[in-house]
Amino acid sequence: MTHLVKSIIQNVAAIGRVYEKVVEATGENFNVFQILNLSTNETRTHSALLAEFLDPKGSHGQGSIFLELFLQKMNILDFDFNNAKVTKEKYAGSIDDNYLEGGRLDILLQKPGHGGETLT
Repeated sequence: MTHLVKSIIQNVAAIGRVYEKVVEATGENFNVFQILNLSTNETRTHSALLAEFLDPKGSHGQGSIFLELFLQKMNILDFDFNNAKVTKEKYAGSIDDNYLEGGRLDILLQKPGHGGETLT
């Protein structure tokens, strides 16, 4: 084996060890849905949980903070966070032959009083 190949293998191994430390430190492998054995039912679990967090009137009692932080990450700042409407599983019409239109939206965010403007 050449010196270059050995060096590459050693560097890849070192990167792998650093990555494992990062995973451990950040909890990247933690998945509450896997723990609860719910990971295969996205619509009823993941989307419902996310929609509840994004809803300013959600049972979490934190108001619009989660919605604000989420939309800030997406650089959407002109939004009435406190009065947003959050809808789960919104029917969007029949699916066309090319699968480009229709179906269901997992989560729909709407600005109240802005001509029905929505974020999906």
